[in-house]
Amino acid sequence: FQHDSQNAGLAGLSISYALSVTQALNWAVRMSADIEANFVAVERVEQYSKIPGEAPRKTPGDSTIDVKWPRDGEIRCKEAKLCYRTGLPLILKGLDLVIPAQSKIGVVGRTGAGSKQICYLFSN
Repeated sequence: FQHDSQNAGLAGLSISYALSVTQALNWAVRMSADIEANFVAVERVEQYSKIPGEAPRKTPGDSTIDVKWPRDGEIRCKEAKLCYRTGLPLILKGLDLVIPAQSKIGVVGRTGAGSKQICYLFSN
């Protein structure tokens, strides 16, 4: 039984080429995915650039407002009550609160204490 050394060498070379072809295909797929992702990013920038801008800071109606308004800017809540909608139980019951003019506040509380509801109260 005789082994052919030339066939063994060709078999090794074939396996080596097969592995390098696989690596080249993996690289090509990865690069095409990167290119597609970059094209999507450019398309998004183009779409965002077509979104209309915000309203101007000053509008023609601003001239009708008294220059001294608001005078104090103080916020007062007395016995404030809040529920999510009519017929549901109150989530804030009798909140008394005074926030002086030009103050910055933070609303902090444990879960269920009503801190989100206070923010909800002032946003509506």
